[in-house]
Amino acid sequence: MKGNVAAFQQQVAADSFAIDSMMGRMSTAEFIKGFDAINKDMKMESWDLTETQVIWQDANNAVLTYKWTGKGTYQGQPIPSPVWASTVWTKRNGKWTAVFHQETIPMPPPPPAKK
Repeated sequence: MKGNVAAFQQQVAADSFAIDSMMGRMSTAEFIKGFDAINKDMKMESWDLTETQVIWQDANNAVLTYKWTGKGTYQGQPIPSPVWASTVWTKRNGKWTAVFHQETIPMPPPPPAKK
């Protein structure tokens, strides 16, 4: 969110990838390659993380889930909000690093069936 690629690289594994509705599936290498363009095209006014939950798989693997709510644009289009997100964190060489991230836009429920 702050446009700091060095800080991003310290937290995210080089062999990781992410999936979201705006970019599709993207490896970390692809994301970093386009980081300056992505950062230039993204304008954030506000954001918040709520409803966080950690699901432990074992002592070295955990899934963080949360609700992201924010206001901003990417390439002039509104950024979807809210989104439900999850990040898989793995402990490698004593350091926690993100290895997978996904974001899902909640869909409204279908209308009731007609009788």
